[in-house]
Amino acid sequence: MSAGYRQRFNFSIVGSPFRLLCIYSLVSMVLCSSVAFAQSPVFSLGLWKLQSLNGELGVEGRYTKNNTLFKTGRISENGTKTIVGKLFLNSKSIIWHPNFLIIESDIEYNPGVRRDNFLIITDRNESNTFKKLTGSAVFFSKKAISLGFFANLSQTFINREFATSVQFNREKYSGTLSFQNSILPFRAQYSTENLDQKELLSGRRYLDHTRDVQVEINEGFTSHDAGRFVYSYNTYTREHSLSPTYATKISNYKFTENIRFNKENTSAFNSNISYLDQTGSRVYKRFNANEDLRIQLPWNFSAQSTYQYYKWKQEQLLSDQANFINNIQHQLFKSLHNKIYIESAKLNHNDYDEETKTIGWNVQYQKKIPTGSLRFTYAYRKRSENRTAQNSLLRIIDEQQILDDSKVVLLANAFVDIQKVVVTDETGAKIYQENIDYVLISRGDFVEIQRLPGGQILQGETVYIDYLSQQESFQKFESFQNAFTASLSLFSNFLEIYGRKLDINYKNVELSDIRLLQTLSNKVLGTKIEYEFMSAGYEINNFKSNIVPYRSKEFFSH
Repeated sequence: MSAGYRQRFNFSIVGSPFRLLCIYSLVSMVLCSSVAFAQSPVFSLGLWKLQSLNGELGVEGRYTKNNTLFKTGRISENGTKTIVGKLFLNSKSIIWHPNFLIIESDIEYNPGVRRDNFLIITDRNESNTFKKLTGSAVFFSKKAISLGFFANLSQTFINREFATSVQFNREKYSGTLSFQNSILPFRAQYSTENLDQKELLSGRRYLDHTRDVQVEINEGFTSHDAGRFVYSYNTYTREHSLSPTYATKISNYKFTENIRFNKENTSAFNSNISYLDQTGSRVYKRFNANEDLRIQLPWNFSAQSTYQYYKWKQEQLLSDQANFINNIQHQLFKSLHNKIYIESAKLNHNDYDEETKTIGWNVQYQKKIPTGSLRFTYAYRKRSENRTAQNSLLRIIDEQQILDDSKVVLLANAFVDIQKVVVTDETGAKIYQENIDYVLISRGDFVEIQRLPGGQILQGETVYIDYLSQQESFQKFESFQNAFTASLSLFSNFLEIYGRKLDINYKNVELSDIRLLQTLSNKVLGTKIEYEFMSAGYEINNFKSNIVPYRSKEFFSH
C-alpha cells in the first residue's frame, strides 16, 4: 500500500485572437473576401457558392508531477510534460440551392510531444501526430426525402521511446436515406469502416473491418404516444498477424414506447426493450427490458416505479437479474428538491447468487444571492449485500468502466488474473490492445486500468471488460455513503468557489479479508474564474483509501 502526492499544471491557448487571425488570414489570401452572414456566400463561382470558412489555431500543454511514498520507505517520483498543437479548418458550400446539395468538410492536424522524467528509471519521450479529413454531402436536406454521404479519414502516428511506434489509418464511409411522412417515417443507413493498425518496430499488424446496416422507424399509435423501432445488422472482422481471424455477426433489435398521461409529460409510461444476437467467433445473446412509470401527485410530489430485467448468455455462462426501484420526490418552489428511494435487486449467475437492498435520500438546494448563487447537495445511501459463491473462480463479462485520465479506475473485483483481461467496445467485437490502447497496473490486491493517449480509446469513453478473479465463498456487509457538495458563484459566474466530500464505510461485515472492500474519504476544494473565452482555476484533492490513496494539486487554464 502506498500514499501518493500529485501535482498537475494545465494550460491551453485556443482563444478568439488565434482563431480570428487564422480565419481572416485565410479568407484574405485565398478568397480576397470578407466573412459571410446568413445566406450570403463568401465566394461564388456559378452554381458553386462557398458559404463559410472557419478555423482554429492553438496549443495546449500539461505538466504533472507524482510523488509516491511506500511503507517500505522507498520513494518513487516522476513528472510528465505534454504539449499539443491544433490546426482546424471548416468549410461549408452549397451547389445551386441549399435544398439541392450542401457540402461540408473539416481538416484537423494535431502534432504533440510528451516527456516522462523518472527518478529511478530511464526518462522517456513520446511524439504523437494526428491528422483527420472529414466530408459530407447532403441532397434535398429540407425535403421529405433526403440523401446523405459521409467520409472520415484519419491517421495517428505514435512514437514511444524504448517501447514501440504505432501507426493508425482509419477510413469510414456511410450513406443515409430519410423519408419524412405522416404515415411511417423511416431512416436507413449503411456504413463501412476500416482500421489498419501497425506496430512499426515489431511488424505486428491489426486489421479491423466493420459493416453496419441500420433501419429506424418512428410511429405512434395515438396522439398521446411515440414509438420507435431500430434494427441493425453488423459484421465485424479482425485480423491479427499473430492470431487467428476474429469474425462476428450481430443482429440488434430495439423498441421504445412513450405513453403520455398529460401534456407536460410529467405523468407517463416508458418502455425500452432490446434483444441482441451475436454469432461467429463470439456467441452472445442478451435481452434487456426497462419499464418505467412516473406519476405527478398533488402538492408538488411525484412518484416513480421502475422494473429492470437483464438476461444474457455467453457460451456456458448465464446471468439473470431483476431490479425494482421506487422513489418519491418533492419540489419546494425552485430552490429545494428532495428524493427518497428504495431499491432491491436479485442476480442469479453461474458463479454466484447475489441480493442487494438499498435505501437513500438526496437533497438539492439552490438559492440566488446578490451577484450570484449558492448551491448545496447532500446524498445518503445505505446498501446491504449478500453474495454466495457457486465457484471459487469468478468470471466477469462486460464490466463497464469510464476511463478518465484524471481519475484512478480500478476493476470492481480483487485477485484479477491480468493475463485473462479483455477490453472491448459495447458490442464486444472491437478488442482493444494492451500497452497500445490501455495499460493495466497492479494496485495491491486490485488492478488499475488506464487508457493510453493516441490509442483507440477516447478520453471519458466507456469500455467493457471481461476477466477472471478469485472470489470469497461467502460475503455479507452493509455499506454507508455520505456525499456533500457546495458551490458559491459570484459576479455572473465570473468567480466560483466549490467543495466536495465523499465518505464510504462498512458495518456488519462477514468477509475473511475486509481489505477487499474499499473505504475512502475524499475531500476536494477548488476555485475557478471564467471570462468570455478564458477560464482558470486551482483544485486540491485529498483521496484517502485503503487501496489507492493519493493527494493532488492542479492548476488549469484555457
